[in-house]
Amino acid sequence: MDLVSMRLGDKDLVSLEIDRLIKDVFNLIGEKRRFDSAGLKMALKRLGWEESVLDYRTLELIYLFLEDEREFEIQI
Repeated sequence: MDLVSMRLGDKDLVSLEIDRLIKDVFNLIGEKRRFDSAGLKMALKRLGWEESVLDYRTLELIYLFLEDEREFEIQI
């Protein structure tokens, strides 16, 4: 998670925005825990995220984080 925070922080996201992005990714992936990178990026764009905010490597790191967290929950 530290690596995800660092990568997104380099894109000028603050902690609250990072948490929100991860929660949005989690909600879009859903219970199936599957994703199509292009489709996910389009869905995030519809939610107001800039296309450049999430590169493929960071998306993979978020996905791995979510896989490891059985009781994933973000407090906002």
